[in-house]
Amino acid sequence: MLFVVLMILALLAGCQRAPESDAQPNGAVDGGFIVLSAEQRRTAGIQVDSPRMGTLARRITLRGTIELPPQNRITVTFPLGGIVQSIAVLPGAFVRRGQIIATVEGTQLIELQEQYLTARVLAEQAEREYQRQRDLAQQEATSERMLREAEATMRQRRIAVRALAERLRLVGIEPLQLHDTAISRAIPVRSPCDGYVATIAVQTGQVIHPEQALVELVDVSDVHLVLRAFERDVTALQPGQRLIATVGDDPRNRFSAQIVTIGHVLDSTRSVELHCHFDRYDHQRIRPGMYARADVDIEQPLGYVLPAEAVVAWDNADYVFAPQSNGFRMLPVEVLARRSDSVLVRAAQSQSLPARVVMRGAYWLLMQLKNSSQE
Repeated sequence: MLFVVLMILALLAGCQRAPESDAQPNGAVDGGFIVLSAEQRRTAGIQVDSPRMGTLARRITLRGTIELPPQNRITVTFPLGGIVQSIAVLPGAFVRRGQIIATVEGTQLIELQEQYLTARVLAEQAEREYQRQRDLAQQEATSERMLREAEATMRQRRIAVRALAERLRLVGIEPLQLHDTAISRAIPVRSPCDGYVATIAVQTGQVIHPEQALVELVDVSDVHLVLRAFERDVTALQPGQRLIATVGDDPRNRFSAQIVTIGHVLDSTRSVELHCHFDRYDHQRIRPGMYARADVDIEQPLGYVLPAEAVVAWDNADYVFAPQSNGFRMLPVEVLARRSDSVLVRAAQSQSLPARVVMRGAYWLLMQLKNSSQE
């Protein structure tokens, strides 16, 4: 009997117990949603504000060197063999176009002049013979075959004279000024352009071979900034873009430049070569061979500019937090560009972000979510 009475009292107590509340306690986590009390918000220092529409340039840093294009490196040679009689310049010296930089002498030079003068004499003789045969042909005193042979000989002599004249011009002798009483044993080697002497490859008294390099000149009127761009950045670069280059170790050596050409083939380092022109070339502070660094700002499409601390990363994705009801919802975003203190984003699943997002304290919220998911 006592047992039955106890059972009845237990059932009555269960029926009078109040139902549990459906509300989530403070700090509860539901997927990407977290509930916080006002005290927790103050403690975490969470700040909420409206995201600002705008754009943010993406900065690409490139590295390279100051170089001369191939056409601005000039190797001075002499087309004949001979002996270096004298050298008139020093490394680093500036030379003008036509200035004497060395003098070469040799028997090949003398033989070439002899061949030209002999060919010119034979050509004059062949012209006189052709004229004589043509006069005889008009009087029918010679055969047509003799006239044709005289004409062919004359043309052959003319060709020989022209060919030898061009060879003389290659060594710096003007054929029309050459006479049988003025044969030179030495000839000056002149600079083909304005420039600086980079290297001298011979010395006085040295025997040289035909086409051997004597002096190397550099024309610094067209100096290139050659940079390397890696595969991930190539698609964002194009000719005509502006950049700021820092040359050497001095940060004050900053020069504006423009991209001229971009390579189309990646090398073994997965990068391509960019050639850039300086807006103003400073001969004193920019020299071929110096290292350089350049920054290129790439304009991005319109998006939301947020503080860097407003965007958090989790599981290879980027998120922001937005206030919702009595908590905060984690929303995925796509990062378009990053700077040291700002991030340009756009919503990953919708066309716009909520009217207000967490500007400060996003990382604290992420840690609360991660800690709760691990419990």
